Amino acid sequence: MKKIFTIGLLLSAFFALGQQKILVSQYMLNQYLVNPAVAGTEDFFEFTSGYRMQWVGLEGAPRTFYLTAHGPLGKAPSHYNYKKKKKAHHGIGVYVAVDKTGLLSRTLGYVTYAYNLPLTKKIRWSNGLNLGFQQHRIDGSKVVMDGFDASLPGTDINKLIPDVSLGSWLYSPNFYVGLAVNQVLRNRLDYAVNEIQEIGRLNYHYFLTGGIRVPFYYDELEWVPSAMIRYVQPAPLSFDINNKVTYKKLVWVGISYRYQDAIAALVGVTLFKSLNLGYSYDLSVSNLAPYHSNSHEFVLGYSMQRNYSVWSPSMFW
Repeated sequence: MKKIFTIGLLLSAFFALGQQKILVSQYMLNQYLVNPAVAGTEDFFEFTSGYRMQWVGLEGAPRTFYLTAHGPLGKAPSHYNYKKKKKAHHGIGVYVAVDKTGLLSRTLGYVTYAYNLPLTKKIRWSNGLNLGFQQHRIDGSKVVMDGFDASLPGTDINKLIPDVSLGSWLYSPNFYVGLAVNQVLRNRLDYAVNEIQEIGRLNYHYFLTGGIRVPFYYDELEWVPSAMIRYVQPAPLSFDINNKVTYKKLVWVGISYRYQDAIAALVGVTLFKSLNLGYSYDLSVSNLAPYHSNSHEFVLGYSMQRNYSVWSPSMFW
């Protein structure tokens, strides 16, 4: 059996039992990736792309690319001072991702609607819904065997299934708390190969996240600690702990720890008040660490800001 099939099959099996959603280190720069309720929480439309090379040097290792766009409809600018409580508004978004691991590749596509309402003058609550699909493909051309095995595909296998995610997001200029449930439909993945049936299922993915903003040194510096808890059955509970320091909202550095998986160093810069560039380097601490050269991730974001100063949850992790 060829090495590419061996590695691809092992990685595919690993992701089938554990994390089925795309994994990125810089979700803090784009929380919409995880929670549809984030759509429209900013004062402007934001476009973000990212590319992740995981476990560099390991054949068949994951490669992930995504594009997102989201923004508000009917939202009053944050700098307006109303005598009465601000009105509710809507959020919309689009999310596309391609994730490839060994023989298995997935294409994800979603549209988002969120309803955002004020609780106080500074605290707002948003609830959102993702509707879309997942396309799962097994590349049969890469299955090379020394002999014949009826249980393995000799041609491509494609499955297109609907998908739904739900999210809730409570936030103010100084904190946020979010809860999201992905893959609500729990669709079956049935693969029929030479009359042998292989059955899998998309599992619930739960994401609980929160963070605060702590300005210091005459408000030129900001410390933003945050955390995320992940749960997907049958995998054990996982969590991230993140710390970020920003200088004048223009340059940031940070460090993130993903439980029993990796320590990530993060840096970024904002150019022309609307272009965000981010990079992370993941140092693996898992059992796979001896077999690869760690991971790299790049993020590019563009904000269609108006001609006044705005506040954005993108300052958060």
